[in-house]
Amino acid sequence: MTRISLLLVSITASLSLGANHSLEDKPKSSWPWEVQIGANFMGYNPHDATGPNGTVTFSPSNPRLSPSLRLSIDPICLSFGSILFSVGYKFENDVPLDYGQSARVDLKHKDQIQVGALLRIKTDGNFEFGAGFDARYDWMRATHRVGTMSQSIAWRPWLRADARYMFDRGTRVTPFVGIELAYALLKNEVTPENYYRDYAINSGDFPMGSITTSTSSTESFTKGNFPAWEAVIKGGIRFGRRDNCTPAPVAPVPVVPAPVTPAPVAPPPPAPAPVAPPPPAPAPVAPPPPTPEPAVPVIPPKQEETKPVAVQDPVKVFEIEGIRIHFPTNGFAETPENRAIIKVWAAKYKNVVEPSAIVITGHCDENGSAEHNKRLSANRANSLADSLRKEGIVVPRNNIIGHSFDKPIADNNTPEGQAKNRRAELGVNNPKYKVISITEGKTIVER
Repeated sequence: MTRISLLLVSITASLSLGANHSLEDKPKSSWPWEVQIGANFMGYNPHDATGPNGTVTFSPSNPRLSPSLRLSIDPICLSFGSILFSVGYKFENDVPLDYGQSARVDLKHKDQIQVGALLRIKTDGNFEFGAGFDARYDWMRATHRVGTMSQSIAWRPWLRADARYMFDRGTRVTPFVGIELAYALLKNEVTPENYYRDYAINSGDFPMGSITTSTSSTESFTKGNFPAWEAVIKGGIRFGRRDNCTPAPVAPVPVVPAPVTPAPVAPPPPAPAPVAPPPPAPAPVAPPPPTPEPAVPVIPPKQEETKPVAVQDPVKVFEIEGIRIHFPTNGFAETPENRAIIKVWAAKYKNVVEPSAIVITGHCDENGSAEHNKRLSANRANSLADSLRKEGIVVPRNNIIGHSFDKPIADNNTPEGQAKNRRAELGVNNPKYKVISITEGKTIVER
């Protein structure tokens, strides 16, 4: 058992070391998948054997330990989690059945294969939970010294539940540890043949009286049993995004203006022909003096009454706050501090701002290739959008944009400037709203 424990520890350390040295810009698989190792503690039911001198119980001495491997993939995404499909294998282990100290048989648990599905439930933190069903194949075999070997195989349904902790490093490689419990819904027995006689001969004793071939029956032999329950301590690594339910970023489609055909210009009108000057006018004749007329009083015109004109109210503009959160190098996972900022903003503006008016952008520093930073900036924008979605605000996918390192807000030649540029921002694209201030999270300076 000590060797098995050392083996499990060494494999876990190797997997974790591989996770730390993995590069984020490796190609991403279509579906996230996992590999895990486990230390499986399995319990077996006792059984009775009846002989000439009565009935005795043969029991497994302790739960048995077996290392295991499992591969999983979760292609089905749900709003609260995903459905995980898995296949696993457990290594051979011994299941000695004892009657006191005088009789024992080495019952071996040979091949142990399982396939199943698990409904995984996400939480806001790093813990995840699951429940599901398995179909498990077990091959049990008993060693012998007299007669023929006894063995049985069975496919049985199992109910299992697990809990695990995800070490979220903000990359596509996430180590995890957890515990799993499983219970067999059917309890099958191994078909007995010569178990009891082997006990008697191997021990040199007859604890139940002398049994010969002529007097023996199947009730004289103790029955082996398939495992009845299981507890697993496990660890492993998830490859691909920790959360495969975040929509992929969609780059904005550039709008190409339609060509404008200039309108034809009319030619200028022809200049008018010159006109001859008029003949000189005759000399004026002095008019007779005017006859004075009686003065007439001047009555001012009556002014019309003017009605007030209604003035239309201007469009109301809502003044809101923006958001700016920061990430570590190559990171895009939600942090507790950023989560708190987003929860406060959502509570304040959920019923004020239309989701279609929100624009979320992701940004990077200048380290790394343009292709790598394009993906990373889109992941950062999606991380902020996913946090809003948890608060009931669904931003349209076309409004979630990654800008790579094209729009820095600080000097990329210093660690402090790079920390400010590793960010995601929330703004608006509708004149009904005006951003008057920005709530900014703490920068993560790495030297």
